[in-house]
Amino acid sequence: MEFMTSTERIFLRLERPGFPIDVVGVAVLAPPFEAEPGAAQPCAAPQGGDGQRDTDQSHRPDTFEVVRRTLARTVAQTPYLRRRVSPAPLGIGEDRWVSVAEVDLDEHVRRVSCPAPGDTRALLDLMLDLTAHPLDRRRPLWEAWYVEGLQDHRDALILRGHHALTDGLGFMQLHQAIFSDAPTSPDVAMEPATSHRQPDASMPEVEPGLLFRALAEVPERLLISTIVGSRVARAVVREAPEAAGRLVRGAARVMAGAAQERSLDALPRLPRLPRFIPSWTSHPPVTRFNRHVSDPRKSMAVATFPMAQVQAARCAHPGATVNDVVLALVAGALRTELARHGELPDEPLVTTCPVNVRAKPGRESSGVEGNTFTAIWVEVPVHLPDPGDRLAAVHAGSTRAKGQLGRSRASWDLLSDVGDLFVPGVVSAAMEFAGSRAFQVFPPTQNLSVSTMPGPRTPLYLGERKVENLYARTVICPPIHLFIHAITYADAVEMGVLSVAEILPDPEVVTAGLRRELDALVALSAVPPEPSRVTSV
Repeated sequence: MEFMTSTERIFLRLERPGFPIDVVGVAVLAPPFEAEPGAAQPCAAPQGGDGQRDTDQSHRPDTFEVVRRTLARTVAQTPYLRRRVSPAPLGIGEDRWVSVAEVDLDEHVRRVSCPAPGDTRALLDLMLDLTAHPLDRRRPLWEAWYVEGLQDHRDALILRGHHALTDGLGFMQLHQAIFSDAPTSPDVAMEPATSHRQPDASMPEVEPGLLFRALAEVPERLLISTIVGSRVARAVVREAPEAAGRLVRGAARVMAGAAQERSLDALPRLPRLPRFIPSWTSHPPVTRFNRHVSDPRKSMAVATFPMAQVQAARCAHPGATVNDVVLALVAGALRTELARHGELPDEPLVTTCPVNVRAKPGRESSGVEGNTFTAIWVEVPVHLPDPGDRLAAVHAGSTRAKGQLGRSRASWDLLSDVGDLFVPGVVSAAMEFAGSRAFQVFPPTQNLSVSTMPGPRTPLYLGERKVENLYARTVICPPIHLFIHAITYADAVEMGVLSVAEILPDPEVVTAGLRRELDALVALSAVPPEPSRVTSV
């Protein structure tokens, strides 16, 4: 058995019914045998003996079989896709990874039909239904569905993997291992795997019995708690003087303000505590996305924006990045949405943004395992009425946050250590409480999450079929019920809005707001906009 990292254990413990902690990729495939406009057919059909093109395509492999064969090769080359969870004995020890000798594809790869009318909305609803519940931990933590019956002869591949297996960058790398950079004949795609199978893939791993693990791991649990507890204590002692200084300086400002204004409304707030600690004196505004929900059913909408327009929007403020533009689009869209409900605050929202802290791997590997990332906290200026001002504020805030990346990594490590102090059952109970109505007494530490993920710069293919769109279903973890993501793919930015239907039954209004904000930023820039090909559902 293999040890889990603190982050991997935390992701498993965060999960509860209705709120799976996994990432889902949705790749929409072009119609079969479709050529690029003005280009020759990428994989010409064989010709008959008379030199004419053979119109009988019955010999061509079924795309679903191409998917199965491709995934079989990928699993053989990717050890973490053969791992399952060996749960902590008595709920006291630690979860472990155990590798299976062989993955039964029939349990992981399925073929389904998209309900009518087969549009993007129907595809997203199907995906949300298929992935509504946590993965079965008795098997390796991934699944795939090949979806047929989309409009205009399109199909889709839905790939789901637990966040404990790998982070967003690793998941994107897995997609690039499954797909190819150029059209490939289905016959080539059906060729058997060669020599990439891991040496130990055919050897089943022996899983010790529960009693043996309990006798070995319960004392180990006590040792881990002692070590981690001392590490947490050292971190608290190290930060205590600075925190006390901030508190004293803040109290002095409060007293000065009280003496001058004699008005509670005019008092400056105390300095913000570390972002992940609830504070009654300095916290983001409470929004509908922080409210308790009784029904975990999700809602999702997606939109595709031309990269040329996103790049043009950057010119609305010097130095702005693609990530800044994404955050500015979110600010404008949420400003409209909150105003629609009469809930527009007079201060910014706060979002976490995941940041990978490792180098991007090359295409020679089948995927990278584990989670190597941290998170930064960035303000989302929904209170500013001007789009240009929102982009400027986002750029300034994200620049400050990136400058404090070292502190963010230390905070994330501290959170992982705190999670390791408690046995799995305690962490799971805490997450149940976080999703309860009683937890609403605590002020929020953030309002939403926003992630920008760099994808491949050139189109991907499954056999000869081009991946037209690449979407993702991210993670909703109460009490935060809004996650907006962006994937840069080929010449576009694919954005998705994920929430809970009880709070946001019509996420299309948010994607429409993203589009309007992009148009406004492009209008402010010096670069004339290109004709829009934005699609939104």
